[in-house]
Amino acid sequence: MNPLTPEPPAVQIPRDKQLHLAAGGTISLLVSFGVAGLSGSTIAGAAAGVVVASLAGFGKEKWDSQGHGHVEFADYAYTLLGGVLSAAFFLGIMGVT
Repeated sequence: MNPLTPEPPAVQIPRDKQLHLAAGGTISLLVSFGVAGLSGSTIAGAAAGVVVASLAGFGKEKWDSQGHGHVEFADYAYTLLGGVLSAAFFLGIMGVT
């Protein structure tokens, strides 16, 4: 390490946001495989995965708004981001059909 060029601080993602990211990614990946298997289209699978992850994130925040937690747009955004990243990964490993 060069003392004249200090390393930038490491990015710390809060545990709550990590869980939202993982949940969105897991939901999206499972739905992507399921829909692609049924339809024969990886594009349809990936799109469905993102939509279901988005709905899950929205549903969780709706649940939180009814006195079950703390509503944060960032929670929804991390859930959606997990869904989008998993869909991209899915298309990368399965190809576009």
